[in-house]
This record gives sequence, structure tokens and C-alpha cells, in this order.
Amino acid sequence: MKFIWENAPSLNEISAGALSEYGLDPAAAALIVRRLEQTGMTAEEYLNPDLHHLHAPGLFADMDKALSLIRSAVREGEMICVHGDYDADGITATALLVNALKQAGGVVTWYIPHRMDEGYGLSCDTIGILASQDVKLIITVDCGITAFAPVEKAHEMGIKIIITDHHVPEKELPLADAILNPKCADYPFPHLAGVGVAFKLAQALTERIEDAFLSLAAFGTVADVVSLTGENRTIVAHGLKKMNTPFFKTLARYAGLKNVEITSADVGYRMAPRINALGRLHRAQDLIPLFFERDEACLEEEINSLEQVNKERRSLEKGIAEEARSQVEKVPLQESYFLIASGENWHKGVLGIVASRISDEYYRPALVMSLEGEYAKGSGRSIPRVDLLELLRRESALFERLGGHSQAVGFTIKKENISLLRKKMNEILEERDNKDFIPRQYPDIRLAPSQVTRRFIESLARMEPFGADNPRPLVVIEKAVLSGPPVLAGQDHLKFSFQGGEEPVNVIGFFMGSEISRIISPVHLLGFPEIGEFNGSSYLQFRLLDYSNVLRSDEDLRRSRFIPLYRFISKRNGMTRDEIFNRFPSPLTGNYLKVLEEMGVLRQFGDMVYSVSRRGGAKESFESSTLYSLWKEELKR
Repeated sequence: MKFIWENAPSLNEISAGALSEYGLDPAAAALIVRRLEQTGMTAEEYLNPDLHHLHAPGLFADMDKALSLIRSAVREGEMICVHGDYDADGITATALLVNALKQAGGVVTWYIPHRMDEGYGLSCDTIGILASQDVKLIITVDCGITAFAPVEKAHEMGIKIIITDHHVPEKELPLADAILNPKCADYPFPHLAGVGVAFKLAQALTERIEDAFLSLAAFGTVADVVSLTGENRTIVAHGLKKMNTPFFKTLARYAGLKNVEITSADVGYRMAPRINALGRLHRAQDLIPLFFERDEACLEEEINSLEQVNKERRSLEKGIAEEARSQVEKVPLQESYFLIASGENWHKGVLGIVASRISDEYYRPALVMSLEGEYAKGSGRSIPRVDLLELLRRESALFERLGGHSQAVGFTIKKENISLLRKKMNEILEERDNKDFIPRQYPDIRLAPSQVTRRFIESLARMEPFGADNPRPLVVIEKAVLSGPPVLAGQDHLKFSFQGGEEPVNVIGFFMGSEISRIISPVHLLGFPEIGEFNGSSYLQFRLLDYSNVLRSDEDLRRSRFIPLYRFISKRNGMTRDEIFNRFPSPLTGNYLKVLEEMGVLRQFGDMVYSVSRRGGAKESFESSTLYSLWKEELKR
């Protein structure tokens, strides 16, 4: 087992009769009922997102002011500049609003700052540049809500400013001429992306919803990982169907997509990273016209260049990640609660990606920084139960600059303060409950193998588009009987099958080849059901995330089953999982390790397992383990 599995209801514990009119498979209907409870959406809003569900743009308090300023600038022939951001949200927002303003007859230019040279957001230097170009109206997208000094300078130079942003404002707002932000007004949906706010302005300005607006808004919304509920669900559901422009088709082809319809997963994992790569390493400014380019030869050349930038990004990321892992693997156990990796002149454009990777792999808060002279600049990422910004603010005096939110930060620190920061953070986190440092999964439902049918999986398509607050449903298949022994697929993938309700279900566990001798039948499976395709034929597939071997009787939970394992590990200063499994080849060894880890007597870091001294010498209760308690209940069923 890699994860702690929280309990999930079975099909008979969920009443889904209210969805009978939608013709869904019962198990899929049960999943949708749970999702409606979690999102607060109605069945009709969720299952049939319609453009009529969108809120009126005029519900933004300053929308009339913004429209008046824009129309005045258009009438007077004044230069309007859309100031964007260098990520996919900001880039698509820029393209969308430039398009809408041109349709309205505006004289339009745009400006996207260089990530490395200029940093995030509207700056006083940029105001000077735009003033020299005779810009009279600036409209920010995906930035500006904390740009106090730049707004003041713009007014001094006779430039009006409309701020459109979605980031959390401070207590005071900049004195802009108009502000559109769903988080600082009475707008009924606070979760719009930056491109979503630009979309609402474009809708109000042109008095229509164009396919181009929807496709750009959908792309940026998915890329920015905002909540895919409410208006965002409607925008993305419709916008994905409109991604049929030459630009999106060419980008999808370079991303290796052959699907007739682009999905939110395609955007989030395959297409958006290619757009973000440009903003991370180079300047995104020149990308804007390509969204509307019709010349296929031009698009082929430009997106091929974009692909090379993405390869450069991946190469940089891989190299820095390898160095970061090497540093992290060397830290002693008492310093493994909070991870720091640094290198001379590491490229700042990929530090956030590397920090996210390190945090995910070791399940610890992680800072990754580039050393430049006497300073270090970097990014941090965290795990769900640790508020990283709040944690670092306890030692704010050590930083030159610190900002962000609970799960991601950016910072500047003097090199001489890094070791002290590491020490302070580890001391604080060492006092935390060990459960905070064990990855957990929250399944949506428990099903019997017979309930996994083609109709069930096809019905799950009604839950798309998937994303933040509407993830792919995570399913536990209980006591699946393997049709044959597991085999290796490719170099390191685990593959086997079980009999579903009507046909076999193929199981694929990516990079789980090491588990081939540890999984036994029957087994509980955790993962995602889906339809696979090969050579024009479709089949049922289950993408395996984790597994749990089945306990046979109360004997399997006796204390005596755990003690030898704990004593063996406690006599050694750290052991690899392979060493442990070689000494204890029982199919339940993985289960026992997870219980002991959750109790706080063992700690896993990377591939190593360590024993942990119990505070005060008190005996730990097995009932303190979620898994142990769940298994006890399971044996009673």
C-alpha cells in the first residue's frame, strides 16, 4: 500500500433515485449524487450545463464603469493596452480580450512581462513604457489587484486603468478607474479564473458569446486549476467543444492527441504545459496572434518552435529535479520533515515544477531555490495538511520577500539564512502528528467487481469535464479475483485482469512493476475505471493507483502479527522496502507497514523505512490507525 484509504460508502448506502430520469447506471448515479452534495450544484446544472446558467456580466459592481471607459477610448481612437500574465491563464485572457476589443473597433496592443527579467504583474517601469507608446487605457487581465504604486503612477501620467483579476485582494484596493474581481464584490461566483473574468468583460462588451471566447476561456480555466463547478463547469463544458481552430488543432497534434474531442485532461496535462513553457523560459508576448492565425504553414513553424521550448523546459526540469533528489536523499531523518534543495543559478522558470515534484514524491513541504550571489530565490510547494505560507511566516524575519498561499509560495532569502530556516521548520514540523506526513486517498465509492460494467463507465462521462472540485471518481473495487497472475507490461508497469459484470476488466498499474510478487487474489483495488482503445476496439480498463491485500480473519490483525516486523526495523538505522519484504514476504506486510506508520512508530521517507522513538514511552493504540479500524469493520461484514 502507498496510501491511507479513507472510508467510502458502498452503492447500497447511497440513494440515487432522484436521478432516475437521466437514464444513468445505478453506480454512476450514486457517484453523481455524492458529487452534487459536494459541489452544491443541482442535477440539471451538473449534468446539462447550459450557457443560460451563466450569470449576467452586469453583476460585477464596476462593469458599467469598465464598459463606459472602453467605449469612450474606442470612440476617441485612443490606444488600449491589455496587460496580461505569462502563464496559460494570463495568456489566453490577453488573447481573448484583445480579440473582443478589436471587434468593438478599438486600437489595441498588449503587453506580457518577461518572467525572469520583469517578474509578475503590472509594474511602474511598464507604466513608463506604455506611456511612451501613447497608451491611454490599460486593462489588466489575471493581475493587478495589488498593483497600488503602478496604478498611482498611471494616473499621474494620464492613463486610465481597468483591473480584471481573480486573485485574493488585500483589505484595501488600488484606486483604479474600475475593478472586476469576483473575490472583492457581490458577484455570485467567486471562482472564475483570470480568463473567466476577461470572458465576462468580452461578453458584456460585444453582447454575445463567441466560440473563440469560449475556447480560450475553457483552456485558461482548466490550465489555472480553478474550481470546475458553477460557471466554470459551463464555460469548460462548452469551450472544449469549440477547440477546433487551426491553432488548437495543431497544438493538440504536437501534444500527441488523436482524440476527436479534446478533454480537460488533454488541456491540463498535454496542451497547457506547452503554453506555460514559453512563459517560463522565454517571452509569451509573441504568442497572442497565433491563437487566431489561419495560415497552417505559419502555425506549423511556430508551434514546432513552441515544442522545442517545451523540450528545453523538460530537460531543465529533469536535470534540476535529479540534483534536488540527490540532496534530499542525503538528509537525516530528523531533517526530513521539511525539504530544501538549492543550486547555483538553477533556472527560476522551472523551480515551482521541481518543488511540486519533490513535495509529491517525498510527501513533505519542499523549497527549491536558485543561488545567485548572496541571495537565493525560489518556489515552495506543500502537502494538504501543512499551510506553507503560514508556516514560513513564523520565521518571516529570515526572508527578504515572501508571498503565495497555503500550498505554494515564492520567496527571496539570504543564503546565510537557509540552514537556520531548515532547522526551524524541521523543529516545528517534528511536533506535528505523524498522520500529516502520510499520503491519503479519499475514494468516492466501494463497488463489487460485478458492478463494473460498460454502462457504468460510459455513464461516468456525464461527470466530465473533470478538474478541481470535480475530480475523476476514485473507486474501490472490493475483493477482485484475478483472472491470472500479474505480468509486466513495458519496462515497469503492472498488468492483470478480473471479471467485471459482463466482460473482463484490464488493470494497468503504471510504474508498479515492483509489486508484481506482492499482490494476491482476491485483492482490493483503488483507481479509476475507464474505456481503453486499441486498434479500433474498446475494452474496460481500471487504472490502478494502489492496492490492499485482503485480510482473511481476525488472526490477521493480532498484535503479534505487527510486533516482529516493528522490532526487526527498530534494530536497524533505516531499511529499504525491498529489504523488509524480503525478510517478511507475507502478502500483508505492506498493510502492516502502513498501520505502524499511521500509528507513528515507523516513518517512511522515499524508499526508506525508519523506526521512530515513541514520546514518553507510552504504547500506541492500534485503534489510532484509520486503516486498522477500517479493516476491523471489514472483517465484521
